[in-house]
Order: sequence, then structure tokens, then C-alpha cells
Amino acid sequence: MRYWHYSFCDSMFSNEEKILARAQSLVDRKTLEDLDKKGLQVIFKEYQRLTQDYGLLLADMKFITKIGDRLQHKLNSLNERLTEKTVQLEHAKDLIQVQNNKLQSAKEELEEKVKERTRELEKAYSDLLVSNQELDDFVYNASHDLKGPIVRLIGLCNVGLQEIEDEKSMKYLSMLQEISNQMNDMLGGLLHINNLKHSIVTPDKVLVNGVLEEVLGNLTKFKKFDLSQINIEAPELLIIRSDLEILRTLFQNIFEYCVANSIPQESGKAIHFNLKIEKQFLIIEVTLFCSKIPDKVKQEIFNLFYRTSNNPHHTGMELYTVSLAAEKLGGKVALSCSEKNTSKFIITLPEILV
Repeated sequence: MRYWHYSFCDSMFSNEEKILARAQSLVDRKTLEDLDKKGLQVIFKEYQRLTQDYGLLLADMKFITKIGDRLQHKLNSLNERLTEKTVQLEHAKDLIQVQNNKLQSAKEELEEKVKERTRELEKAYSDLLVSNQELDDFVYNASHDLKGPIVRLIGLCNVGLQEIEDEKSMKYLSMLQEISNQMNDMLGGLLHINNLKHSIVTPDKVLVNGVLEEVLGNLTKFKKFDLSQINIEAPELLIIRSDLEILRTLFQNIFEYCVANSIPQESGKAIHFNLKIEKQFLIIEVTLFCSKIPDKVKQEIFNLFYRTSNNPHHTGMELYTVSLAAEKLGGKVALSCSEKNTSKFIITLPEILV
């Protein structure tokens, strides 16, 4: 369009120059008195052509003027819009700058709050560690302090039961002895938990079958339970590399939980232990006949002092201790399922066969 405009203007100016030259040639001719009739006619015709050409030239100039006016109008309109957009962009730029300043200020404020909160959390964590240590020390010391008098009380009950012949007195002494034994078991459990928390895992060769036999021999406090109700399936001479004390604690507590909560069976076994090796893991499946454990407490049963029965030998620490021992050995324990008459636990431990 611009090229056409320049070419058209050049052509118009060329025509104007030609008309000017032709008019100048007429002026340069002789005066009218010196011309004859024929010469006047030639000049008249030439003048007519000049008039026509000049008229066309004026029309072109008007056309170009109109186009120029329109272009100027559009250019003015574009300039106005450009000016408006420029103002808007400047305004947007100012807003962006203001927002950036606010964001920067908010960022700095947030970073300061995060630092302050981090300091508070670090202090709270440090205080918590101190509190936990103090609590552990208190439990340990209190358990030791209480265990002495309770052991002496159990001894006195034993002496009284041997020397006293009055049936009523013997009944009360037996009840007192049983309660003292329960308290002694609970204090012993707390001491085991405290020792387990602070123990350092020291792997060594462990004969799993020997640990199981030892644990079964320690279930003497369950006088009313027939150990023949326990069925154990394990590979012969299963030797693994693990921490002996922690593994013994795990087995002891899972056995005590099962014995305290199982329902004896007239035909068959009440407790089934199945040990097997699967993909570099020692899998311990424990199935026992017992009351159904509701689904809503599947995780709560592993909390400290959570009881699933009213058996006085059930302290509520057994499954918590099993879970803690399994975690110490790098494994885990879970209640796989619990139906109307059976519950199944699965303990998974990373094992290293020797």
C-alpha cells in the first residue's frame, strides 16, 4: 500500500510537470495579434487539453487527499490506542512492581516465621527428648524401687501360705499373692520395654528352635494353660543372624499374649506357630482361637496397655513389646485378620541365614 502511494504521487507530480511545461510552451509562443486564425485554433485546442488534464489532476489530488485524510484518521486512532495501551502497560507494570514488592515482603516474613517455627520445633523436640529420657529414667527407677517391696510381699505370702492353716486366711493370702505376681509381671514388662528402647542391636548366630524351647519353658506362670495346646511348625536347626535378647523378648511376648487370650480346644490346638523363610525374610505366622478383635481397633491393639481380654495375666504390654522388638530388628508385625473364632498375626523380620 505504501509503495502504491509513493508511485501514485510520483505519477501525479510528473503529470503536473508535463501540464506546466505545455502551458509554458503556450506562453512562449507569439502574441495573439501575430497569430492567424489557424494558430488560434491550435492554441485553443491545446488549452482545452490542458484544462482537461488539469481537471483530472485535481480529481487525483482530491482522491489522494481523501485517502490521506482517512489514513491520517486511522493513524491518529492507532496512536490514541497505542497511547492508551502504553498507559495501561505502564499501569500494569506499576501494579506488578507493587505486587512483587508485596510478594518479596511476604516471602521474607514467611522465611522469618519458618525460621522461628523451626527454632521452636527444634527446642520442642529437644525438650521432648529430655522429657522422654526423664520419663524413661523415672519408669526404670520407679519399677526398680517398687519391684523390691513387691518381691518381698510375694515372699511373705509364700511363707504365710506354708505356716498358716486357717482356710480363710490362706484364701486372702493367695489372692494377695496373685495380685502381687500380676504387679511384678507388669513392672517386669515395663523394665523390659525400657531396656528394649535403649538396647543396641548386636547380631549374632541364633538357633531359633532353641529360643522357642526356652520361651515355652518360661510360661510357668500360666498354670491353668496346657502347653500341649501350642503347635509349632519350623524348619529343623533354623540358624539365623539376629539379636538373641531382642528375638527372645519378641517370642516371649507373642506367646504370652496368645496364651492369655486364646480359647483352649478340646480337639486340636489353640495356638499355631508357623515359621518359614520367604524372599530373604523370616515370616512368623501366629494363629490362635480367640474372641474376634473388632476391625476398628486393629491398630490400637499395638498400643501400650491396650487389653483385648480380662485375663489377669494379660498386661496390655505384650503386643506393644512385640511391635517394638520387631521394629528394633528392622521388621514389622500386623494383625492379618480376625474372624469369629480366630485371629492371625504376621511378624516379618529380615533374616540372614548363617
